[in-house]
Amino acid sequence: MFKDAFFYYTGKIIPGVINLIIVPIIVRELGTDVYGEYTLYLSAIFIFGSLFAGWANQALLRFHSDVESPKKLVSMLNNVLIISSLILIPLLFFVIVIAFPDIPVGNIIASGFVVLIFAIYSFYSVVLQVKFKPAKLSLVDSGRALISLLLILLFIKVNVNLYIQPVVLILIIISGISFSIGIWMINQKAVLSVIFSLSFFKVNMDDLKPYIRYGLPLTIWFISAHLLNWSDRYIISWYYSLDVVGKYSAVYDLITKFMTFIFGPLLLALQPRIFSYFNSNEVNKAYKTLMFSGLMYFIIFLFCFAGLIILKPFILENILGFTNDNISEIFIPIVFGSFIWNYSMLVHKPLELKKATLTMLIGVVLALSVNIVGNLIFVPIYGYLVAAYTTLIGSSTYLIYCLLMNWRFRHYRLGG
Repeated sequence: MFKDAFFYYTGKIIPGVINLIIVPIIVRELGTDVYGEYTLYLSAIFIFGSLFAGWANQALLRFHSDVESPKKLVSMLNNVLIISSLILIPLLFFVIVIAFPDIPVGNIIASGFVVLIFAIYSFYSVVLQVKFKPAKLSLVDSGRALISLLLILLFIKVNVNLYIQPVVLILIIISGISFSIGIWMINQKAVLSVIFSLSFFKVNMDDLKPYIRYGLPLTIWFISAHLLNWSDRYIISWYYSLDVVGKYSAVYDLITKFMTFIFGPLLLALQPRIFSYFNSNEVNKAYKTLMFSGLMYFIIFLFCFAGLIILKPFILENILGFTNDNISEIFIPIVFGSFIWNYSMLVHKPLELKKATLTMLIGVVLALSVNIVGNLIFVPIYGYLVAAYTTLIGSSTYLIYCLLMNWRFRHYRLGG
């Protein structure tokens, strides 16, 4: 575990730093209004990407080490994912064009393309996870992030003289290019894989049903989880300008990206190993790994919190360029909310092992409901800053719910 975590951490240094750098670059060079609009599209891309790929990703993580032919499982899930995405994504975005005529058609088409690319990229990334190839996954993440940064810097340089419009469309296309390069780095025959899926698609629905039954609730879970973290900016956009959305999103994204950089690699290393222990009937090892990891999370957070508080003025004023602004009030609740959400990803693992995906889904929908209702009630009254606190309450709701469910199922033996 420590070796895999080391690879993930060292490999995440480059993409982690780049993702942190991109936020202030767009905010300072292109404007908070541009970042605000761009983050609305990017959030939608990740949400829809989870809709199409989430079930396959989770099924692969859960069952890869528990089937006789992992290669056959990967092939089947890959084919179904590609075929279903190629059919459903164009239909979905056609409906969006009709339902929301005010949204530029070019942005919608580009976003649909990126959703498809992101869905395939996320699946291929999970394939590397379950094969315990953290070094290659880290290399891919680094290369993709670096390409994205270079293209954004190139666009900013060119745009100084040419004033290319629309800016947000270019940023969406850049994200699609970076994910496409990531796919190519993982599988140079990815295009052939798509053609093969289209030409020789054949799947036994009886074979597929257990994976859909397991993965579908988790797909809805992922969508709800994304909405829990991103719905606030959509609600803010109903009442405030894109400039306000951009400022809020910049602080939120900078903190959450940092937290993901800190805790994400550890979770990436833990997840396939915990499932592998369970599938090998080493249940005690799975639980001991979870307990030890939870302690590590708390210790790491204490150092992170102290550092973020000390650097708070520098981050807001020198990095993001926000001076004389009450935006600083959302800093601490976002820090706590982000940690609580990351910690919840550990706490709900026993429910995953018990295949209690419906229980998890109920919890995240409850948390999302608390968040959305709170934002709809309080944002118009007290302002957009309250959204940071409703997100904190929403994340805390999910954590408390998972703790209660773990306690309720404490006597339930895994595996029967």
